[in-house]
Amino acid sequence: IATATATRLLKTVSSRETASMTELGEVRLLKTVNSRVIASWIGSCPSTGPPTAATVSLFGRPFAASISAAELARASGCALLPVYLPRTSRGYVAHILPEIPYERAALRDRNARLLLTQRVMDAFEPAIRLFLNQWYHFVPIWPPAS
Repeated sequence: IATATATRLLKTVSSRETASMTELGEVRLLKTVNSRVIASWIGSCPSTGPPTAATVSLFGRPFAASISAAELARASGCALLPVYLPRTSRGYVAHILPEIPYERAALRDRNARLLLTQRVMDAFEPAIRLFLNQWYHFVPIWPPAS
């Protein structure tokens, strides 16, 4: 499925004069995952609105999170290993969290992908809390207080 998805996306992108960085990144990522090499994906910057964002909970409040990790898992069956890299007095230090298990077949259902997205956010919440001054979300998260 992932190869067919990458091929279809590449044909779509190639047929146009311009392509978004997200589209090109998706093609390269799927090809990389299919090659069984290590790949990374930044999932903290959803596009506005469905289908790339899902409302989950972060710190007990509604949060528009990217569903890209769940979509990648559905398309490729890859391992989901949350990683964060805070800057410390020794420089940047990589922390690899436990793998987030899932049943690939179940991810055919959008609700299962939403639940997986919530589990991804749950995995990152303690790290965000610990290094809150280093976390920046590139789109507005919560509306201003009224």
